[in-house]
Amino acid sequence: HALALQGNPTQALTFYREAWVHFQELEAAGDVAETLERIAGAYIALERPKVGVRLLAAAATLRQQHHVPIPPLERGYQEQSLTAARAQLGARFQTLWEEGTRVTKEPSYPLSSTWWRRTTPERGSTER
Repeated sequence: HALALQGNPTQALTFYREAWVHFQELEAAGDVAETLERIAGAYIALERPKVGVRLLAAAATLRQQHHVPIPPLERGYQEQSLTAARAQLGARFQTLWEEGTRVTKEPSYPLSSTWWRRTTPERGSTER
């Protein structure tokens, strides 16, 4: 989290992805959701708001499904990410949010490894 806050979202993504895999294995819904929110913030900081909004929506849906509220310390970070994404996307925000909520319809947790590989910055995805 400190790396993203210090302006190094690309490096932070490496750590967040490792955490995400770990929390998925543990089936820790709250930690998975929090990690998705942090990943989303990093993507938004990298000016890839489409990916970020979908991840925020997936995390919100996961939280709702498992009755896991956002911790008070994370609310400010999430609100900052949402505000930045809305500013970058305008009217497209809502459509992308709805797409992100559908990702969580998978059996257990929100993102497949296939989807994940398509959204990593080092793979040269052009989706913004």
